[in-house]
Amino acid sequence: MEREPIELGKLPPQAIDIEDAVLGALLIEPHVWPKVADRLSRDLFYSENNRAAFDAMWDLYAKGHPVDLVTVANRLRSEGTLEGIGGPYFLTTLTNRVASSANIEYHVTVLTDKLISRKLVTIGAKATRLGYEHPEGLDALDTVSTEISDLYHLTQGATMTRAGDGAERLLDKSDPKYLSFGIPALDDVAVVEAGVPTVIAGRPGMCKSIVCVETLWHWTTKGNVIGFFPEMTLRQVQARILARESGVPYSVILRGRMNDWQVAKVTQTWQRILPRMNKLIVDDTPGVTPKQIRSRVERALKSDGVIAFAVDHLHKMKTGDPKVDRDEFARPSQCINGITDVAKNTGLPTLVMAQLNRGVESRSDKRPLMSDLRGSGAIEEDAAVIVLLYREGYYSDIKPEVDDLQMNIAKNRDGGLDAVTVPVNLPLNKIGSELPKQPHDDTPF
Repeated sequence: MEREPIELGKLPPQAIDIEDAVLGALLIEPHVWPKVADRLSRDLFYSENNRAAFDAMWDLYAKGHPVDLVTVANRLRSEGTLEGIGGPYFLTTLTNRVASSANIEYHVTVLTDKLISRKLVTIGAKATRLGYEHPEGLDALDTVSTEISDLYHLTQGATMTRAGDGAERLLDKSDPKYLSFGIPALDDVAVVEAGVPTVIAGRPGMCKSIVCVETLWHWTTKGNVIGFFPEMTLRQVQARILARESGVPYSVILRGRMNDWQVAKVTQTWQRILPRMNKLIVDDTPGVTPKQIRSRVERALKSDGVIAFAVDHLHKMKTGDPKVDRDEFARPSQCINGITDVAKNTGLPTLVMAQLNRGVESRSDKRPLMSDLRGSGAIEEDAAVIVLLYREGYYSDIKPEVDDLQMNIAKNRDGGLDAVTVPVNLPLNKIGSELPKQPHDDTPF
């Protein structure tokens, strides 16, 4: 842990006497360990001597060994640190400063309060430095708000409940902890669960962005949602929605090549759906990081009551660490782990679009497998559902206007594995050289 700076001639918040009392109680009454073990860490102790003693005690406890004056002294002696903290006499003074362990839980709470205060001093100093030195104020805000949010986990111990507690909520149909995709064929076999990511993956041109926007748009019928688009722009997202709802081709809207009829149609559509469009919060930051996603989702959860979020797509994200970002395997793994933490901490349904590697192209049938996921280990482990996309028309010499999108459910933690096929109206979604001037349909699926 980084040592806290001394600000304005003041020592950081601390309570050395209570630190001594906690360590003494753990030494004289080992049966109290289970009461507080999940709340203990070396960071609770400001005194370097107390940290060294705690490290030895924790190592013994974690390995199932007795924790007492003799075993702790022997452990410190073997590490060559016993004399540096004051020898056996120091350990004895710890036990002399506590009569019993009756108040140990309260004492740990006091130490937690002091730790939070010390960390706030450090974060405040960092915020001041970032305010003067960081060129991006919003990025600095994300950094500071994330570090403050991290402090809340210090207030919670391990949560254990009986399996029967709250089971009646399963009977409540009004508040299911999942959302549908808005694609009927897919909704019959899978859902987007709350608190864990759902991953939809495919090669370029397999309609990942179409599926992402379609799902987010469907979710706006339920409430406010946020979409992260490190590859797309706000203008592209808007054009996809307007194409979907008006029937005017996406590329015609995006490139500003609409005729008078199309302008009137899109204008009417925009006026009709504007309230719903405002329920979709778009973040098109290029190279968005898990830390930024976390701070912005938490902010949107408080200010807008968002009910879900999506990322299009994982492999366009950055970690914020240049060394990791150069590693094509480590980067997506670290990013999906970060997204998983956000999903779990917020309890929100989460959709993640991902890229498949070029191994797909080397097979004769071009059909994707779960092993084709770039950085597949972490993605396979974290995702509750994985859907692989394949479109035969993409590989055809003659490009169809309406093609079949095959959605293969390769992993479904709480359901079966299946494959569904839905038609995709490409003129509404894809930029091409020859597109119809009149709409074929008003929905991409």
